[in-house]
Amino acid sequence: MRHLLPPGFGLGGHILTTLSGPRELAASVPISVGLQAGSPDELMLRALVVSMSGAGHTIPNPAVGCLFVQGTEIIAAGATEAFGGRHAERVSFDILRNEGRSTAGLDAYVTLEPCSHHGRQPPCCELFKNSAISKLFIAVGDPNPLVNGRGVKYLEEQGIQVMTDLGVARTAAIAWHLPFFVQHTLNRPLIAGKWAQTLDGSMADLQGTSKWITGPEARAHGHWLRLKYDVVAVGLETLLADSPSLTVRDCWQPNNRQPHVCIVDPLGLSRASDNVFRSAIEKIVAAADNRKVALVCPRNHIEKIKDGIPKEVTLLGFEPPSQAGIFGSTLRDVWNSEQAKQWLGRTPQSIFVEGGATLLSLLIEADALDVLHVFTAPMLLGGAARRVGVGTHASPNLSMAAHFDILSTTLLGNDILLELAPRRIVNTFFARG
Repeated sequence: MRHLLPPGFGLGGHILTTLSGPRELAASVPISVGLQAGSPDELMLRALVVSMSGAGHTIPNPAVGCLFVQGTEIIAAGATEAFGGRHAERVSFDILRNEGRSTAGLDAYVTLEPCSHHGRQPPCCELFKNSAISKLFIAVGDPNPLVNGRGVKYLEEQGIQVMTDLGVARTAAIAWHLPFFVQHTLNRPLIAGKWAQTLDGSMADLQGTSKWITGPEARAHGHWLRLKYDVVAVGLETLLADSPSLTVRDCWQPNNRQPHVCIVDPLGLSRASDNVFRSAIEKIVAAADNRKVALVCPRNHIEKIKDGIPKEVTLLGFEPPSQAGIFGSTLRDVWNSEQAKQWLGRTPQSIFVEGGATLLSLLIEADALDVLHVFTAPMLLGGAARRVGVGTHASPNLSMAAHFDILSTTLLGNDILLELAPRRIVNTFFARG
């Protein structure tokens, strides 16, 4: 299968933008996908670039972009503000209003169907009433049951010509909005897996000296993904070995929203008396003021540890599954549970699992990962170093392999990012009809 997404675009949006930050106007970003400048697809991709300035901050709302265009010239570009703030369409309308410009005769490009319900903001679709715009291009419909076609219906009833038959821009928009789509279509958080490896699949050496496998560009993009996703998750082994801060420090600034953090202790091996464990937990808590931190562990382990960990850490318990191979499904249920909702004040929209090998392997074995971000460095390590999948089956055969479709490949410095999804995700969200 060919790559589903246009070159330069991935699950994290436009790659050049993630490394240097969205420009004030999308017109300054080179969109090198073989599209004619000013074509509907090309302009919609520019709207996606604009939307990226809201990454992370808009959750649980989607980060939407909206352009007003005259011919092929971008007149106004708006992005959804932090949750509770203006939606992208309202930002763009306000830009035109403040400049004393009319919307009459302009084309509008929106990366997601304008909302049709009252929330923290009024319905965006009503903004277009009596706007006298020429055409409204919408990359993809809104799966939220409160919208789900009602926005388009309202707009058409107002006599507005709505255009939805886009090509590569549609798939890029679905990829960008995928956490929002999974939440409203499957009624659970999207779960993304991420790791860095050598060509032969090693994620670390056995001596623990392999702090960085990939280069600075790949690390910066990894931090961008932390910013975009809702919660970053790591296993206990990774916490103890690396003591990560799990921040977006290598992201472009000033967009420095920090993700919430979930530490997974599947066997209940954490010890409050362990100085390494306590120090690592305290480092994560201290790394950002507004993040929330949770520790997932067996329910019977909570009593053993609750009095010895920082008060800022919420404990999420689960009943150990009868079979080790289904732990990934158990963990997915925890992240979609009432206790997770109480932890964040809402159900998590997406989980970004960064390691280690054991946790990722358990999730893959249970088919619990919806997308993969695999960063590969052009080096060979050899030996029996840590790899995804090692230990889950003593002697696997080819018929047991997990299969994925390629969404995109991107060169980051001297490293390659491969983004993939299982066929169930591709068929549900990317297939037409």
